[in-house]
Amino acid sequence: MHYGKPLKPAGLGVTEGNASNGAYDTATWLRNRDAQYWLPSCAEWRQAAFFDPAENRQRRYVTGHELPASGIGPSSANYFDGRWAAPFPHLIPAKDSGTARSASGTLGQAGNVLEWVEDLTGGQRMALGGSLLLPAAALKSEYVDTEYPDVTISSIGFRVASRLAPSPPGFVDLPEVPFKQYDFVRVADKGNPVDPRTGRGRVEYDFDIGKYELSNREYAEFLNAVAREGDAYGLFKIDMQTGVVGGLEKISEGGKATYRSKPGWEKRPVTYVSWFDLARMANWLHYGRPAIGRQALGTTEGDAKTGAYDTRAFPAPKASFDSARLPSRNLGARFFIPSDDEWYKAAYYNAEHRRYFKYPTKSDTPPKPASAQMPAGANYTLLDQLGEGMPYFVSEVDAFAASESYYGTRQQGGNVWEWIEDWRSKGEGGCWRCDEWTKGMRGGSFNYTEIGLSAENLDPGAPELGLFVYGARLARIEEGWRPVSPSPVTLIIDTLGEQIARLKSRPAYLALTSFLAGVVSLGSAYFAIAYVRRRAAR
Repeated sequence: MHYGKPLKPAGLGVTEGNASNGAYDTATWLRNRDAQYWLPSCAEWRQAAFFDPAENRQRRYVTGHELPASGIGPSSANYFDGRWAAPFPHLIPAKDSGTARSASGTLGQAGNVLEWVEDLTGGQRMALGGSLLLPAAALKSEYVDTEYPDVTISSIGFRVASRLAPSPPGFVDLPEVPFKQYDFVRVADKGNPVDPRTGRGRVEYDFDIGKYELSNREYAEFLNAVAREGDAYGLFKIDMQTGVVGGLEKISEGGKATYRSKPGWEKRPVTYVSWFDLARMANWLHYGRPAIGRQALGTTEGDAKTGAYDTRAFPAPKASFDSARLPSRNLGARFFIPSDDEWYKAAYYNAEHRRYFKYPTKSDTPPKPASAQMPAGANYTLLDQLGEGMPYFVSEVDAFAASESYYGTRQQGGNVWEWIEDWRSKGEGGCWRCDEWTKGMRGGSFNYTEIGLSAENLDPGAPELGLFVYGARLARIEEGWRPVSPSPVTLIIDTLGEQIARLKSRPAYLALTSFLAGVVSLGSAYFAIAYVRRRAAR
C-alpha cells in the first residue's frame, strides 16, 4: 500500500522494505519515518477505539462506558457470552454497519477478531479488541492479548493506519528484474565435514547448483530445441498439459510441434519429469543448448565419452530396462543431476558454523507452511491443509525469498520432490521399496508433510516415472566434473565427529571410555598413513 499497490512479484518496492524504503524495514520490522500506511501502535489503536472527543476522555468500551450487548448492531459487539453473537460462520463482515462503532467512527474495534498492533511484549506482538471467541472482559480498554508474530490464527485480523493526506512515497522505482533462467549459486567450502547424523553432505570440490527448481519456461525452451520434429524419448508427456499441476502446452501444426508455458505457469516448477528426462536435459545444457529440433547424439544423447550421461542404456518410453547397466555421470560433465551429497550440502550445510541444519531454510525447526504470497515458509501440507492450494498447488520457483538455504537456494524443501543422481536402493531389500532399483528423491512436495523437508529423509523414485509431484534442479561445474577423494585427515575428522554424535546419548562413563578408545585408534591410523607416505617418498 505504501508503494501504491504495484502488481509485481514480491520484493523491494512491492512487499519488502529497508531503512530508506517502504513503511517497514523488513529486516528489523521497525516502522520507517516516512511510512504512508502502517499497523497502528497500541496507543494509536486505543485512541481510535476509546477516545471520545465530545467528552474529551477515554471510554471503558468502544461503544461507551457500559458493556455493549453481545450481538449485531452499532451499539453491540461480537463476543462470546455463552452463545454465538452472529450466525455461522459467526463473523460480521468488516464493513458491516451492524457492528460496534467508536466515537471516532471506526467499525468493529470491539469483538469480531483481535487486531494486531505494532507493539512488542516479551518477544510477542500485541493484539487488541477481543474476538468472537473471547468473553466480555476482552473488550475493556486495558485488555491486551499477545501472540508470536509469525502465527496465523482465524480469530486475529488487522487494520491499517494512514496519514491524513497520503503523499506519494519517495522511493525510486527500479525496473523490474526479470526471472533469470538457469540461475545458479556457488556451493563453495570444499572438503566440508559430513553431517554426523546421516553421514551425508561432504563434497571435495566447489560446484554450482540451481538457485531455483526447473521451471515450465525452461523446460519449454528445452522441448522447442529438441522435440519440434519428433519426440523419440517422450520428453513431453500429456500430463504436462492436462495434469492437475501440468504447466505446459503442445501445439502441433504441419508435422511440427511447439511448446509453451500456460499463462500463470511460466515460473512454476515443471512436473511429471522422470530421471531419464532430466539426464537428457543435462546433456542438452552440457552441449550448449543446441536447437536442431530432434533428439540425437550432441543434443540429448551421450555415450561413454560424449555428454554428461551415456544414454545408450536408457530405455525407450514404457520399455523395460536393466537398472544395473545404467551408467554414472561422465567425466567432464558440465551440467548434471546433483548427487545426494551435493544436493544435501546445498540444502542443509552452514559453512560459517561448520554444522548442518535439519531443514533447508537455515533452521532446525520446520518452516511454516505457506503460500507464495508470504516471503517466508515452504509449500507443504500440515494437518491436511495445503500451503499454496488451488488453483496452482505449486508455488513459483522464486517464491519464499526469506527462506533460502545458507548458499542461497530456494525451495529445496516443499513444492516438488527433486531427483538425486544416486541410487537410493538396488533391490537388496531391508527397507521400504528396497526390493526395487530406485533413485533418490529429496525435499518433499506440496502434498507431503514436513517429514519430506528433513535432512534425514531420502525417498525412492523409479527413474522411468514422471509423477505430478516430481520436479528437479540441476548442478554444474563449468570446467567439467572430476571426482576428488577425501584426504585421510578428513576421513579421521569425520569418523571422530560421528563417534561424538553417537556418544551423546550414552552414559558418561561409557561415552568417555569409547571416545578415548576411538582417539587411540584414529591416532594409530594417522601415524600409519604418515609412515606409508614417508616410505613411498623414499
